[in-house]
Order: sequence, then C-alpha cells, then structure tokens
Amino acid sequence: MAVFPAAQTSAAVERFAFDPLNHLVILLAMSQPGGAAVSVSSVPAIYSPHIDIPRLSVAQRVGAVLVAIVVIAPMCVASRLFPSPTGIGTHTQISGLADCWFAARTGIPCPSCGMTTSWAYFARGNIVASFYIQPMGCVLAGMSIMVFWTGLYMAATGRAVHRLLDRLPVKLIVMFFMWFGLTAWAWKIYIHLSGHDGW
Repeated sequence: MAVFPAAQTSAAVERFAFDPLNHLVILLAMSQPGGAAVSVSSVPAIYSPHIDIPRLSVAQRVGAVLVAIVVIAPMCVASRLFPSPTGIGTHTQISGLADCWFAARTGIPCPSCGMTTSWAYFARGNIVASFYIQPMGCVLAGMSIMVFWTGLYMAATGRAVHRLLDRLPVKLIVMFFMWFGLTAWAWKIYIHLSGHDGW
C-alpha cells in the first residue's frame, strides 16, 4: 500500500478530491502507519452541483395547451368521418372539399391520398388498417396523440419536455421521415393500382 508523506498528501487531496476512485485511494493511504495525520472531515467533499430545473411560465403553459388542442383537432374531425372503402376520398365528407385533383387526372394517388382515411381508422382504434391504407398517415396520427399528451403534461407540471429535442439527431430524423414518406407513397400507389386499396 502506498504511503503519502504529509506535504504531498495535501497536494494529492487537492488534485484528486473530485475523483471518487482517487478519493478512496487517498483515504486508504492516510490510514496506514506513517501516513499523513489528516482527518476524513478535512478531505474536500466530491463536488456535486445543484441543478435547478427551469419551469415554464404561465404563458408557455398556455401555449402548450394550445398546441395540444391544435394537434388533437384533426383526430377529433377524423373520428366523425366514415373511412372510405376505396382507401381514398374520405376527406370529401368534409363540406367544401373535393376529390383529389392529382388522382382524378393521373389515376395515381398523390402523396397525401389516403391520409384522412388512415386517420379515420386510427381514431377508431384500427391501427392495422390505418397503417395499411397509408403508413405515413398512421405515423402522423400516432405522433399527434403523443404531442397532445406531452402538451398537457407540460402545462400541468411546467416541465420543459420539448428541450429534450435538442438531444435528438434532427438531420437523421428528417432524412428518415423523408424516406419513409416516399416509401409510404410508393406503397399507396402499389395497392391502389393493383386493386388492393381500401380495407
């Protein structure tokens, strides 16, 4: 076991006090015969800063509630619509909305075709049908539910949960959603042209 002379022990304590392992080594060395007569209470405690978690202001909490209302509104509308058996056109049940111009002229669904139908199935708890009709629509519907509950949680607790997004690889996530959106569109075109669209 190593023994620290008194002059060196003080410097060692000052240098290594912030390392738990070195802290233990110093204490063991001081307990040996011939070691420095330094009491345990004289060794600096390991530094552990107190972190104050910032809370949201009243305005920010109100904003969180508004975000929750905005993202859940389309789901409420979708719950009142009957999913089209053809896999597209559910949105025409909303007053003032016409059939998809792109699909009517090309015979190919546009990237957003089937989204409303997918949400209508999702609102009824039929996640499988929602994903089959339009995978991207199913994912967006699920995200709206997550954002809704997160907004309510932030408003109730004042915790800035949205700051966790700073830790996410935003570029990779954006690239993934772009790829997934194109893949979902390709799937929609396939089932529509092959006669397997709808549920």
